[in-house]
Amino acid sequence: FEFDDGSTLKDVSKSESYSASAIKSLGAHWGAGLGVRRQRSTFRNLDQGNRIAAAIEYNLYPYTQSSERQMKFGYFLGVTDLEYEEQTVFGLLSETRPDQGVYMEYDINQRWGEISVDLVASHYLDDTALYRISLEGDIDYRITRGLSVRLFARGSIVRDQIYLPGGGTSDEDVLLGRRALDTGFRTEAGVRIRYTFGSIYNNVVNNRLSGSEFTRIF
Repeated sequence: FEFDDGSTLKDVSKSESYSASAIKSLGAHWGAGLGVRRQRSTFRNLDQGNRIAAAIEYNLYPYTQSSERQMKFGYFLGVTDLEYEEQTVFGLLSETRPDQGVYMEYDINQRWGEISVDLVASHYLDDTALYRISLEGDIDYRITRGLSVRLFARGSIVRDQIYLPGGGTSDEDVLLGRRALDTGFRTEAGVRIRYTFGSIYNNVVNNRLSGSEFTRIF
């Protein structure tokens, strides 16, 4: 950015994320998985994050009915190695944190559309005061074939921002939305219009652990 007084400001933001997982079917109602993730984020002061995690899930309905309805309960356990760009509020440039969490997901798919509700709660094992609880709801209404409107809302209680830089944030960081800010609660709501097209014959997929995000770092 170039300003009228001749001064300049250079803003560089980087975000990268790579993940892979293997999901195993364990009968009509159970599934288990193992996953890894590598992430980098200027926004979250993260120079490098590497995570490995495992999860197990139970579906109240058989997975053969997942295209119509599902109610899933799951548990995940993982460990994340973190390296930061700047020293954090805890005075650290690197750390390794184990964590665990549970989740619930309910989905129903009818001719008129879909309804989805997700609840996730997690905390770090070495400090249970560092936790997060998130609730998300979606309604997707089909206007006509291929065209739908989606209403969504999300809310989170946030107590696990271990990545915040100890030096605080500058005015430039705040105005540019370049850094995550200290917060205890987050909300988001919106409306989306979507159009999809293609064959009505979809490939068979393993729907187990599809929404668990058990490899998520932040």
